[in-house]
Amino acid sequence: MSRFRLLVAALLASSATILVSVAPASSQTGPPTVSISPLEGPIGTEITATITNCEPPTTSGGDARLDFAFEGLTPSTSTSFSPAEDGSATVTIHAMDKEGQSENLTVAEVVVSQCGNEGFDSAPFRVTRFPTIGKPAVVRGNTWFLRNSNTTGTADFSFEYGNRGDLPLFGDWDGTGPEGPGVVRSAVWYLRCCNETGVATVPPFTYGNRGDFPISGRWGPDNVTDTVGVVRGNTWFLRNSNTSGAADLVFTYGNSGDFPIVGDWDGDGIDTPGVVRGNTWFLRNSNTTGVADMVFTYGDSGDLPVVGDWDTNDTETPGVVRGNVRYLRNSNSAGVADVAPFAYGNVTDEHMVWTAAPG
Repeated sequence: MSRFRLLVAALLASSATILVSVAPASSQTGPPTVSISPLEGPIGTEITATITNCEPPTTSGGDARLDFAFEGLTPSTSTSFSPAEDGSATVTIHAMDKEGQSENLTVAEVVVSQCGNEGFDSAPFRVTRFPTIGKPAVVRGNTWFLRNSNTTGTADFSFEYGNRGDLPLFGDWDGTGPEGPGVVRSAVWYLRCCNETGVATVPPFTYGNRGDFPISGRWGPDNVTDTVGVVRGNTWFLRNSNTSGAADLVFTYGNSGDFPIVGDWDGDGIDTPGVVRGNTWFLRNSNTTGVADMVFTYGDSGDLPVVGDWDTNDTETPGVVRGNVRYLRNSNSAGVADVAPFAYGNVTDEHMVWTAAPG
């Protein structure tokens, strides 16, 4: 009798049960795929990733992985997940910053990997600003008083920052959306991320000269934080990082003696120059020498010009402070205030605008 027949006979005679496990052929072909919604948003946005063709990992206890990472850098955040038998999964992940990566980067990737089948896939995500609105603020000595609505009333919160006599300004120094305080003291800049008492969160640095007019804004399409600039006479010196160094952009605009202002006049995400001469506003849509793209009158000669997005339409428009009363308009054109005029602070305060999420 052959060896095979002897083996079969032995098995049939045995009372033992033998289980044979056969690994099924993979139902997935090719690498996994991922699509995301939304495709853009600010840091903190919740992203929904729809994953297909991700074979469950064969390693015992293993999971597939979803990462959020800026291009070419280690992931800012990761999450593991177990796909269904058909290779599908819906996973949420948040757009997160890590060690200030978003200061100079706007493109990130959502990456799916470590599925049972080989390969990976990624979907691009563009980092943008938070939706924001301009709100009233005043500085009195070294105390900052901020209000959350464009109405008469008391401050919603206050804090101390800087020294009496410093030149105050606001900026989104970390790309998270709400603006924080900054002061300039003898050409040294002290910038803080948060509207609370504390020390500078950006290492202090020197930029410009004593007597320059300090400004801040996003000067280019790839900038996701506000950075510094100064106006000297009618020459503008703009820098794309909050560090000491030479200006990245230099141009002339307006006349010496004009009041310099900065805003995103056309909603393209880039802050550009403007000047107020008497009660005439001259606004330009690029950071270059040239003539105004918009000219109109608003307010009275002697008013303090302020700028903000008063209606959350991503376009910044004029306002003036007369005494301690604010008159805000929703278009870059001559006309009356669209927001009911309101008083805030004292006449002798430093009158400013801070930007944060509505509400």
